[in-house]
Amino acid sequence: MWNIIKDKIETVVKRFIPLSSSFNCTKWKRPLKEETRDQINIKKILWRKYIRDKNTANWLKYTNQRNKVKKLIRGNLKDEQNIIAQQYKSNPKKIFGNMLMVGLNTLKFLVI
Repeated sequence: MWNIIKDKIETVVKRFIPLSSSFNCTKWKRPLKEETRDQINIKKILWRKYIRDKNTANWLKYTNQRNKVKKLIRGNLKDEQNIIAQQYKSNPKKIFGNMLMVGLNTLKFLVI
């Protein structure tokens, strides 16, 4: 009896409830490179594949892509902060604006 009800609920859930919401964030907090955005989209696709199957192979692909995206984002942030640090003499307002935006504790690049 319970299995019949459970199967009915699972089929209805699979049919009518989406895996994820259709929320599309078009604004980034800071501009990312096109390559980074493409890698983020690939990561999202791999996550959806893993959620559908709960397969170990899909999980490993997702985790590798997740780590790759994390390295790209951190590299982009470091490059951006280095550019701002190099432009400090010509535009001091930019570095203080960046300090307010990012936070004083995370600015470790400021060794002049």
